[in-house]
Amino acid sequence: MIVPRVQPLREARKFGAEELFFSTTDTKGRIRYGNEVFTRVSGYSEEELVGEPHNIIRHPQVPRCVFKLLWNYLEAGKPIAAYVKNLAKDGRHYWVLAMITPCKEGYLSVRLKPSTPLFEAAKELYARVLEEEQLVEARTNKREAIEKATPIMLQGLAEAGFPDYDAFMRAALCEELNALRPKIAAVRGTRVECDETACLVRLRGCSGELVDTIEGLFQSLSRFHTLGDRLFERHAALDELGKSLTFSSLNANLAASRMGAAGATLSVISRSLGERSKEADQMLGDLMSRMGPLCSEARRLAFDVAVAQLQAYVSESYATELRGDAFAANPAGVREGLECLSEELLTRSRSVMNGLGGLYSDIRALGASSEEVSKQVERMQVVQLNGRIEVAAQTQAGAFTGIFDDIGKIIEESRGDCLAVTEMLDTAAQQITQLVKIQPKLAEQLDQLSAVVADAVSLSEEQIDDTRELVEV
Repeated sequence: MIVPRVQPLREARKFGAEELFFSTTDTKGRIRYGNEVFTRVSGYSEEELVGEPHNIIRHPQVPRCVFKLLWNYLEAGKPIAAYVKNLAKDGRHYWVLAMITPCKEGYLSVRLKPSTPLFEAAKELYARVLEEEQLVEARTNKREAIEKATPIMLQGLAEAGFPDYDAFMRAALCEELNALRPKIAAVRGTRVECDETACLVRLRGCSGELVDTIEGLFQSLSRFHTLGDRLFERHAALDELGKSLTFSSLNANLAASRMGAAGATLSVISRSLGERSKEADQMLGDLMSRMGPLCSEARRLAFDVAVAQLQAYVSESYATELRGDAFAANPAGVREGLECLSEELLTRSRSVMNGLGGLYSDIRALGASSEEVSKQVERMQVVQLNGRIEVAAQTQAGAFTGIFDDIGKIIEESRGDCLAVTEMLDTAAQQITQLVKIQPKLAEQLDQLSAVVADAVSLSEEQIDDTRELVEV
């Protein structure tokens, strides 16, 4: 099992929900910089943290498989959110939701204090997984323990309704941000301006404006977390109905062929239904094959906005932290923090802007395909009604009544599902149309932030040069 550097205590370190913190590491996970909140909550000084592996604060009660999963994501170039219990220097602990993203020459981790029911569920799952992991490790080794524990964790997520870890971390980040928003708003309303450089005033102002804009995007795009789920529900229903319709049409055609000449008209109608059902099935197949990538893109975009929202909160908080001596005490570290935070926030926000346009086009194209499927189903309904009329006119066709009634029910259900899909896609397209209108404003704010950060970095460089001159003298 993990042997901590300090003895864990059954006591938590206290910090406010509004106290957001971050750190940067190199590609090996060695700490390059951490803001004041990070050093204060961890109990370590900046000098004690910089250059150390990030697992200096690793708590033994977090399963190894969580960190293995984390590194799998990061080494694949993907961001990951995870609940983590950290160990402070004095042995006390503190929980965070860590949002870690690859950045220039390393990784950026921004953290918030979790408070949702999903967090409580995650703690219970960790305890179960850790127990199994430690049992296996005692018998074999760490690698075997991780391999045995990982499926248990994923199974636990599946039992909670999350098909994979991506779905879980998207939900966790979204829930925690929704819980955090009013707390951040309350703090923003009580901040008092103090005497500081014009550069820092502009930095905080730009960060605040960006927070407001991205917050609006987050609230609008958060509904796209459920769009994919709702579409896939209809996807499964349509897939099953399509198979049922094809089978019923085939049965009708076989029954009509047994009637000889008397069933000639019914045979034509049944074949027509069969042909149209095959066409509809092909159209549904095409629709559903395109639905998967669209839903994945919608989820990715919504997640990117959530990540950008948290990073914007942290950026504004950090800009407030950099006042007076806090800015001058470690100009090199400040430059590191500013550059990593701003570059990641700018990159992710611009990715969201580009993604909105592509998602709008994809949704419109898919909506048009869904309308075509609806029209095909309506044409099948006309053929089915003709079949019912013919059955009523045929004294020997009583057995067909049930078949055509079943076909009618299937068609009606298919029509309802197609209309639901079309409506969902149309609503999503309208929402994105409104979001696209935000793009010019967001682009301008990102450019302003980039310029202000450049000024702040220049200021930190000047302070570094001043320090060097003093040393030389």
